[in-house]
Amino acid sequence: MSRTILTRACAALITLTAAACATREAEIAPGAEPAALSEWGAHLAADARAMHQQISDNHPGAADPFNPGFAAINDAALARALTHAPQAETMAGWWWGLREYAAAFDDAHLEIFLKDQSFSFPQEWAGFLTTWRAGEFVVGVRDESAVDAPPVGARLVSCDGVEAQAFAADRVGRFRGRWEMDAQKLTQAPWLFRDTGNPWAAKPQECVFESGGEAQAYRINWYPLTISELGEKLDAIRPPVRIDVYLKAQSDGGYWIALPDFTGNPDATLYPKLSALMDEIAAKQADLRAAPYVVLDLRDNGGGSSRWSQIVAESLWGEAWIAAHPVPASTSVDWRASPANLEALEPYVEQFREAGDPVMIEWIEQVVGGIRGAIEAGEPYWVDVNDEAQEAKSEAGAPPQSLMSGKVFVLTDAACFSACLDAVDLWKSAGGIQIGQVTGADTVYIENREAELASGFAGLALSMKVYRGRSRGNNEPQVPAIVYPDNIGDDTAVEAWVSNLAKGT
Repeated sequence: MSRTILTRACAALITLTAAACATREAEIAPGAEPAALSEWGAHLAADARAMHQQISDNHPGAADPFNPGFAAINDAALARALTHAPQAETMAGWWWGLREYAAAFDDAHLEIFLKDQSFSFPQEWAGFLTTWRAGEFVVGVRDESAVDAPPVGARLVSCDGVEAQAFAADRVGRFRGRWEMDAQKLTQAPWLFRDTGNPWAAKPQECVFESGGEAQAYRINWYPLTISELGEKLDAIRPPVRIDVYLKAQSDGGYWIALPDFTGNPDATLYPKLSALMDEIAAKQADLRAAPYVVLDLRDNGGGSSRWSQIVAESLWGEAWIAAHPVPASTSVDWRASPANLEALEPYVEQFREAGDPVMIEWIEQVVGGIRGAIEAGEPYWVDVNDEAQEAKSEAGAPPQSLMSGKVFVLTDAACFSACLDAVDLWKSAGGIQIGQVTGADTVYIENREAELASGFAGLALSMKVYRGRSRGNNEPQVPAIVYPDNIGDDTAVEAWVSNLAKGT
């Protein structure tokens, strides 16, 4: 039985409001630097070495025979960080040195985060911010008081003699990773003309923009920016999605099921809400199955546990239909058998017992026992065979009928990641139609835990297991059959759009 319970990342949400993800350096409250500037190089070196050790000892990629280049990436990233260390004279130099280390793996599950929310970074912007549109970086918002700034809608051609795409990859992509993805460019584009003191990426001095068919060079001026002002600018470029967990009947007979989170932590605020929603879906099962359409709204969903999407699928289409239409699934997941990973998982045994979920209790006890046995046997992995996939394959015969009368729309945005992607896999396999925006993407390394780094100022999120034979490849996004071209956070407009889709208009 293959489950996920822990994974959720902030990487895909970087341009949302200040409250969206408190661990990111852009959204923390102002405060004093906690150490003398001369100490930051030592912190960078110590934390980079701690990252290297944590990854080597505990990450499934470090022992993966199918990814022999992983260890070399880890070694090269450490060497780069140690090269930076003598010049890392500020907190920003320490932070961005670590970010570059993490980004080298092109894996949003492997990331660093600040542990002390009093830290602050100098915020500046060029009087305008860019967004990603139709394969180009364009000005999305501009301050009217900005001197010599390009107009909204102007297309970036180059900066300091470097073509726009190469400039963006060097200034932003190497600190964020996965730069080949549209969803990554969409969420990270504002960083091109925003700065927090990163000494490893020089601020551009002169850039060329094209507007109305004419190219013009602009001298880039830099202005201080408060956190609240930054939030306003980012919201103007890409208004945030703000939805809760709910089931709602629509005026045209359809139903809307909002699932902005799949947390697997029984102590999390949304966990009881998700549990209550599953009960409500079961209670209204007949109405949902008879409706002309049902929307499974995954906007803002950054992952968590695959348990929720399985419950939804079986409630709508029926258990027999889901069993007969499995995702071309991974054959197993291999857990990296390390004492630190075991220690991170053991508390979940008691938490799931207290939550009273027999399926998750059975699963976590199996995982903990399996990893403990592999450690005792000196094995690098405990292999959790996907019994559900094997059972589905073994049950031959005529496929059953879907219990859904109407269409099922799977609404996604760029934040969709990890277990959210698993949900899209499952629901599309059952017959759901993906609509909205292209999703984010993940690698085959999943199930995160956290580790504190040497300085105590930052933590590392890293995976504990690896999918084997997953049909969706590394960093492969889910592309909607029907794209929503406007503000995906405008509930009224999106609901009207979906209603028209359901009617075929």
